[in-house]
Amino acid sequence: MRCGFPLGTGPAPECLECREWPGVLERTRAAAVLESPATELVHGLKYHGWRRTGEYMGAEIVRRVGQRLGPIDAVVPIPTSLSRQRRRGYNQAEVIARSVAAALARPLVSALTRPRADRSQTTAGPTERLANVKGAFRLEGDAHRRLEGRRVVLVDDVITTGATLGAAAQTLADADPASILAVAFARRVPMAHIDTGPG
Repeated sequence: MRCGFPLGTGPAPECLECREWPGVLERTRAAAVLESPATELVHGLKYHGWRRTGEYMGAEIVRRVGQRLGPIDAVVPIPTSLSRQRRRGYNQAEVIARSVAAALARPLVSALTRPRADRSQTTAGPTERLANVKGAFRLEGDAHRRLEGRRVVLVDDVITTGATLGAAAQTLADADPASILAVAFARRVPMAHIDTGPG
């Protein structure tokens, strides 16, 4: 399945999670479900300066889902706004992406920028998330030269609705890559989809 979301046990003619995603985003995968301890690791990286946690996350992505990605030519981090990067001291997705690139022995290409500081996605619903990231990304000047005809993987910390990755992939498509995949350390999954075992 394209988004890697659990379909459950009933018949499903299509996945409701990724049917609105742009066609240019071929597939996404995450190393973990966003529950403890993954939640604490993500919060530590984003809000408490646990930068080295991002290196671990990147290594875990490659260890857990790297074989399912197929050949990759370039690794592209999801950019954050300049104000958030200044506040944190780093872009958490770039820290993770550097680790992914090192583990895959592929170049890290900072092909996207995020010129405007959109509102936090943390508490936003699906519709608001889509509106927040619409037009949020721009291609860097040399992105076309570096990515044309290449198999690219986008990297973020968390997949919630896929709105951010979808918007980034749409912008990245202007560089004419051969394919666009996406990975994240964790994926938010509603509790109804999580098998908690016998009750």
